[in-house]
Parts: sequence; C-alpha cells; structure tokens
Amino acid sequence: MGCRDCWIDCVRRSNPTRAAMSDPGGLHIEGDQVVLSGDLTFATVPALETRLNGHNGGTLNTFDLTRVAAFDSAGLALLVVLAARLEGVRPRLIGVSAEVASLLAMGGVSDLFHWEGKPSPP
Repeated sequence: MGCRDCWIDCVRRSNPTRAAMSDPGGLHIEGDQVVLSGDLTFATVPALETRLNGHNGGTLNTFDLTRVAAFDSAGLALLVVLAARLEGVRPRLIGVSAEVASLLAMGGVSDLFHWEGKPSPP
C-alpha cells in the first residue's frame, strides 16, 4: 500500500459515516454552490475537473465538502484551481473535515478560502 493509499484509508477510517454515504467522484451544482461527494483523489479529480470545465452557468464560489469521504493532494489542487478562477474572490468552504483542513494547512492554502462551520482554519 502506497503513501497515498494510506492517506485515503486513514480518512475513510476516521470518518466512516462520510465513507458510507459517498459516491466516488460525485458533484452537483446548485446555483453558485458545488456540492462534492465521494473521493477527491488522483483517481477521481480529472473527471470532476472536466465536468466543472463544462459548466456554462454562473460563477461557482461555494464548495460544500460535507459528503467528501477521501481527499488527497489532487483534491487540494482542484480547490486551488477553482479558487484561482475566481480572480480575487475568496470562495467559501462548507463542511470541511479536520483531515481536509489539515491538508489545506499543510499545503499553505487555508487563507485562500472563507470557512463556514467547523473546523476553523488551522
């Protein structure tokens, strides 16, 4: 098992409720909000990014991570790319788990986002 697999397994074990309700790589757009679910990992992010690139609606500036079961550096990169597209507008993050918050902090990108709910940015 590689390091990435250990991280994914750790996130799943630390929050079995999230893992049980996940549908890998899911997204749903509601107005300006992107509701992400399942795994945001190297295996799923390319397809999610393709779907988001095809979005022809308004500006997407809120990202709900409540139903995210696993998250790695590819998920981190996706959020950073989406934030960069907003050109100076800080996107909102909803439902960030402690594990995701930790990875955002390790990546040095916590301040790119407005945080809603617990946990607070580290």
